[in-house]
Amino acid sequence: MQIFDDIEALLDAGEASTALKEVRALVHQLGRGSSVLAGAIDDLIIDLSTLSFVADAYGDRIAEAASMLARKRLLKIKLLAPRQSVEAVS
Repeated sequence: MQIFDDIEALLDAGEASTALKEVRALVHQLGRGSSVLAGAIDDLIIDLSTLSFVADAYGDRIAEAASMLARKRLLKIKLLAPRQSVEAVS
């Protein structure tokens, strides 16, 4: 599941604003799928937007907590994404 590995690598890189732009493009490849999956993707984008703001405004210490939340949202998307759409992207 390359798309999720790519997103995790972006989160590891620590550049929230860059990650936000690239993650938007990557999750677009998944498609919207079900309303539950679409909501999970929206939650991840909102969390990454928050992470970007927090990192810019308050520094890395607080951003670590927001990054953990974004990772949990990504896990939710992994669980909800249809297997065939993930494999088609890879």
